[in-house]
Formats: sequence, structure tokens, C-alpha cells
Amino acid sequence: CMWSNNLVGSRTFYISEQVSHHPPVSAFYVSNRKDGFSINGCVLAKSKFYGNSTSAILDGTCVLTFLRLGEEYTMSMPYAHVKGLLIGTLSVELGGTVNIMCERTGYCAELEFKLKPFWKKAGECNFLSGKIRIGNDVLSKVEGKWDQEMMITEYMDTAGNKIEDPLPEVFFEPTAEVRNARLKRYEVEAEQMEEYESARMWRKTGNAIVNADQEAATR
Repeated sequence: CMWSNNLVGSRTFYISEQVSHHPPVSAFYVSNRKDGFSINGCVLAKSKFYGNSTSAILDGTCVLTFLRLGEEYTMSMPYAHVKGLLIGTLSVELGGTVNIMCERTGYCAELEFKLKPFWKKAGECNFLSGKIRIGNDVLSKVEGKWDQEMMITEYMDTAGNKIEDPLPEVFFEPTAEVRNARLKRYEVEAEQMEEYESARMWRKTGNAIVNADQEAATR
């Protein structure tokens, strides 16, 4: 598929395929040459069951490349945790630790996606916290909700000087204005795909899942 940003005249292309079925491995590639970045990765999907909950684990890494800078950031991925399979309300969260590292610059980050404890209310979920480092020096900390407001506290400036009495600032907030400005996605029609391309191959299965038709999805 593709996203077109008419304000700056750039296009972001995305392609992904299931490259193995046993084991289930998927590969993906994202690129926007004008904006100067690309992302590629390969992941193996695993599942763990805990009775009333299950985790979908993505075992693998992806690499974000800033083309004009020649910097590559390797990162792991969080897992999806589903609760309430048998009892309670069905919900999905992200969990686990994501590590991001650039070998060339030495910058690294560790982000923790926190699962909601069972005694918390339904709205108290999707918390994230983490630190950005270079060597042993902590440059900044981030915390908040990844689907709402996230704050960042800077401890050093761009020249490497320590900031006295650092204050948290808004790092990202998906307001209604931000959501409404999302770029339109253009997809390739299934009829234009080759027979065994993933999006066409699994189209009926996907439609059955969306329609909650378990019998058709299994078939």
C-alpha cells in the first residue's frame, strides 16, 4: 500500500509478505526516499497461552535507516497480550521491553510497555516508560500512555551540557486534530495481485475474522 502526503509531495510505500508458513515468518519493508527513511524487518510469530489470556510474540528485529545521515537503528518489538478469553472483558494491550540501538552513534533507548495489573480500572492501561542513553549518560526519559499523552524530560541539551531542574514537556499527543490529519492509505486491488500474494491468498480468511465467522475462517 501507499500513503501520499500532498503537502510536501512525498509518498510512503509499504510491502509485506508471509515468507514462511511453518514456522510463520513475515517480512516487511517501508520506504519514503524524499523524507529520507526506510524500515525493514523480519519476524516470527509465536503464541503463549495462560488459561484466560494469551500473548502474541513477535520474535525478530526491524531496522530504521535515516538515508541522508547513514544511521541505522535496530529495534525489537513489543508483544500483544489478550485478556478475558474465557472470563471477563476481552481486551488487548502491548507489553514487553523494546530496545533501540544505533551502532554508529552509540545512542540507545529502552522502552517498557506495561500491562495493566488486574486491580487497576479498565482505562488505566497502555502505559509506557523508558530512557534514552549514550553510554552511561541518561539524555532523557519518556513516560505516559502511548495512545494518549506522552511526556519527555530532557537532562542534557544538544551540546551535551547538563540541564538544571529539567521539566517534563509534551512529546506526543494524538489529539483529534492529529487523528483527523492522518494520511489516506491507497491499497493495491486484490484482482491486480498475483495468485499467491499474501493479501490475496488470505483475503477470505481475513474477511471471515472481521465478520466474526469462526467456521469460515477455520475452513
